[in-house]
Amino acid sequence: APGALLAAAASLARRAANGDKELIFMATGSDANSLSVTNNSLVTLATLGLRRHVMLLADGWQTCEVLRAVLYGPCFWSSRMLRRQPADSITLRKFWDFRFRFYYIKKKYMALLVEGGYAVLQADTDTVWMHDPFRMLRLMRDASLVIMRDVGIANAGVV
Repeated sequence: APGALLAAAASLARRAANGDKELIFMATGSDANSLSVTNNSLVTLATLGLRRHVMLLADGWQTCEVLRAVLYGPCFWSSRMLRRQPADSITLRKFWDFRFRFYYIKKKYMALLVEGGYAVLQADTDTVWMHDPFRMLRLMRDASLVIMRDVGIANAGVV
């Protein structure tokens, strides 16, 4: 529904209650490995007091139902997920899997959240959280984009 993403983000920002509108944007699939890795990440985020910042995007309503029952936190999904390979290309023939289904919608939602005034840290669910990243990121007020390199490409970042 139009405006639902920003309404959900506003709800999370109120729960975080820090006034900085900081979100950690993560996405997960429905397979057992994805759910296990997501759970591990959310548990470590909770130990740092950051679980309330997580905006978790799932691959569908059914996955959200599973996550809500187990993880006791909000979960979001979109009907705009790619359900089939969008083109025939060498890259997609070699690498197409469930992760590619998130690529379009994650970028679209990141843009909407940034336009809505949120500081968004996009993170993989296999991230190991040792410290609150927002402490350092808050010191980088002159930067509008911070990117982590992974095998020579921009893999994750915050806007």
